[in-house]
Amino acid sequence: MALSGSYGKDVGSHWRLQMEWSATQSVSDNTSKVTAKLYWIADKYGQVNSSASKEAGVQVDGSLSKKTASGLASLNNGQKKLIHSYTKTISHNSDGTKSFTLDGYFKPEVRLGSTYYGTIDLGQKSFTLNTIPRASSLSSTASWTAGNNLSVSISRASSSFTHTVKMYVDGTLVKTAYNVGSSVTMSFNDTENEKVFSALNTSSSKSSKIEILTYNGSTYIGTSSKTGTCTAPAASTLSLPSSVNIGSTLSGTISRKNSNFYHDIRLYFDTQVDGVSYYDILTASTNTTSFSLNTANIASYLYNQCPNANSWRGRIRVWTHYKNGSQVQDGRDYYVTFYVKNSNPTFSSSQFTYADTNSTTKALTGNDQYIIQNKSSLTAYLNSLATPKNAATIKRYDITVNGVTKSLTSTGSVSFGAVNASTNLTMKVKVIDSRGNATEASKTVSVIEYQNPVVTPSARRTNNYDNETTISLGGSISLLTIGSTNKNSVSTIQYRYKAATSSTWGSWTNFSNTMNGEKYTSSSVVLQLDNTKAFNFEFQVKDALSTVVVSRLVAAGRPIVFIDSNLKSIGFNDFPKNPEEFRINGRMVFGANMWSNGAGSGETGGGAMFLNNSDITGVNGLWFNDPSNNGGEGLLFLKSGMTDASANNSDYDSLYVRDSVLYLNGGSGELGIGNNINMRNHDITNVNHITINDPGGNEGIEWLGGSGWKIVEAPNDLSNTGGPLQFAAGGSRQATISASGNIYIAGGVFKGESGGYTHFASAGHARLASDKGAEFIVGSDGTGNRIWSNDIYNRTYSSSPNMYITGEGTLGRSTSARKYKLLEEKISEELPYNILKLDPKTWFDKSAVEQYAMALERSEDTSTADIPYLERIGGLIAEDVEDAGLSLFVHYSNPDEKGHREVEGLMYDRLWVLLIPLVKELYERIEILEDKLRRR
Repeated sequence: MALSGSYGKDVGSHWRLQMEWSATQSVSDNTSKVTAKLYWIADKYGQVNSSASKEAGVQVDGSLSKKTASGLASLNNGQKKLIHSYTKTISHNSDGTKSFTLDGYFKPEVRLGSTYYGTIDLGQKSFTLNTIPRASSLSSTASWTAGNNLSVSISRASSSFTHTVKMYVDGTLVKTAYNVGSSVTMSFNDTENEKVFSALNTSSSKSSKIEILTYNGSTYIGTSSKTGTCTAPAASTLSLPSSVNIGSTLSGTISRKNSNFYHDIRLYFDTQVDGVSYYDILTASTNTTSFSLNTANIASYLYNQCPNANSWRGRIRVWTHYKNGSQVQDGRDYYVTFYVKNSNPTFSSSQFTYADTNSTTKALTGNDQYIIQNKSSLTAYLNSLATPKNAATIKRYDITVNGVTKSLTSTGSVSFGAVNASTNLTMKVKVIDSRGNATEASKTVSVIEYQNPVVTPSARRTNNYDNETTISLGGSISLLTIGSTNKNSVSTIQYRYKAATSSTWGSWTNFSNTMNGEKYTSSSVVLQLDNTKAFNFEFQVKDALSTVVVSRLVAAGRPIVFIDSNLKSIGFNDFPKNPEEFRINGRMVFGANMWSNGAGSGETGGGAMFLNNSDITGVNGLWFNDPSNNGGEGLLFLKSGMTDASANNSDYDSLYVRDSVLYLNGGSGELGIGNNINMRNHDITNVNHITINDPGGNEGIEWLGGSGWKIVEAPNDLSNTGGPLQFAAGGSRQATISASGNIYIAGGVFKGESGGYTHFASAGHARLASDKGAEFIVGSDGTGNRIWSNDIYNRTYSSSPNMYITGEGTLGRSTSARKYKLLEEKISEELPYNILKLDPKTWFDKSAVEQYAMALERSEDTSTADIPYLERIGGLIAEDVEDAGLSLFVHYSNPDEKGHREVEGLMYDRLWVLLIPLVKELYERIEILEDKLRRR
């Protein structure tokens, strides 16, 4: 496209016929005026002498203009002569485009050089004119925020053009402006704004469109349009306390984007009360930015939301409307905790009682309010119920006496049975309602101390072995004093007996007795009991509540020394039973030992007991006196060639056991075995040292049966020479430990099957490596524990990081696809602004500084040590991000036992997303400002 141009044809060596054209355009008329000029041109050698009349013609867009004049062909050297021109006005197409043709000819009718030229024809050539702008277009944005004005700037082809501007939201025409020149500010009245918000239909945004209808006077030129987005302003927000006590006032304020916004605020109930499921705190009929709710007015509704808890988390929703009309975006939910206060149940000690329900003890005391220790049966009675408060119900009644608690859920009684207490007790009744709130009442239980009768009998033979046996009895009882009267006394004191070998007892016989306060004593009774027999006695004492029976044994008579002349026998601490018997019922202690000669003591040497080469038979057990700790104790065997009964310790081999260890000659000699030992499937334990005579595949340790396992020192082929330690099965090595400590496994799997952790540990570095050179190392350096692999470092990729390390050190893959996410929610509109609170900082890495310091202390070369380079690092502090209200983008540790989680790091890769809504807002504001500048 152009508004000028040229083309031509060379004639001979020094001449040219050339057409040049230019055009001017009328935007309002949609026309171009094209002027075409035909030139006859000579170079510095091209003089032409011709005075005759010649003809030239110019054709513009099909219209031909001719000219005939004398001297047209005449030229001077270097002359450019205009021989004809023609101007034509050309109408453009309706869209403003146009192409046209040019043509021209000249009849010089002269010989130029050796050639005669009668007619020179340029030929037709087509040109395209600049397009004349037609329908005007919108040069400003078609996007705006509902409720605000929009400045519209129009780019028009002619200052005479006027426009009709139409604005649409989601296909609905919301406003039209007429006779608009190059700009207009589209302001909206209430009716038009209502159309806008109605078209948005609670959405955050809908598509918008602005149409520009262009007119030249009354002539319609064309229509253009531009699309954008109509964005709903943010719904209003509430500022509320997090909690309030039921009965107090809940106050809140409303933050709104537009002064024409009205609001509905509603508190929803989880449980309907009398058919009511919500309470309207504020309705959209008033234009206000604050509200107050006296919760006392709806206390019964609130209490019924939490009959089983002391708080209820209520949902409060606010809806935003334009002028009490169409709703703006969706409602926003807020939560307030309503706390129950002063709602403990009502209960007092007059509502429960107790009594002794044991007829025996109650008859003894004459008053069921006295409880006798370990005898009375204590029963508690709940006579009337507690009164719950504020929609709660009574859950249970915990009745506690003497550390024992029993429960009721309604009126009634519970029995505690006999109570082991010697002083008065407190009975407590704790009433617990459905919320866990409690009220406690108590009263005193009168307790009388009581113990079973104490019985102390005596029964013994005269001289400890005569038939004459004397028995007696004494003891005490508990006095049960009520007021000044004792209610207890001894009713029976008796005894009976039988021979120990008999199964039949004699009859009970009464003692006569006397009482002195709580003490009692009996008279003595003398019995004749066969001193060759033992007798069992039982002594029985009864008082008003208990019977106590105590047993005693009267043993058979046993003299210290008894000589039986008839049997010609002697008994020590016993009676002899057989003729010519020396009976000892006790221990026999000898004076001298083997090595004592008894000199000066009147004792005979040569041993405490000399059997004169005789035998000991029928022995049940040999008991040695003290730990065997020298060669003269234990079992001694005379060595070959030694004198019988020698008193020389070295003439004997000694064998003894001390502290579960068998010693031969005090442990200085070897216990030689002349043949194989067959343990007959028994164990050998606590071995200190086992030596194997020589190496070889047939030596070592072998398991019979099974898979044929053995442990040997031998070469890998298990031949009969020395080598590494081999673990073999079925005649083939399975594992090898070399003399240098290397371990080789013949199988293809090394697996820990403990069900827990399998530990691979090293005192130095633990290295996992392949024979091809790849390795992964776990170890430490001067800084601390370290894990590294140069192969990981050397393997590079261009993709983004996708690995995450948990607080427990677990590696995992980071993902972003929706299929890995649940419960998507938009970030609140206020949250992105918090990023503007952050201040970037610089710091030195603590670990790097500490590593560097330790390297200096160890005098290491810091240029070669594996420590980070010391330099300032830029970024954000995680705690600052948390303080700015952006904890969503903070990494925390796992919670400790109290649930506390420590700040660890930042999600730098996600924090930037908060800039998206801020940039969108800035973009829209910049468009508005640029539009204003264009209109100046």
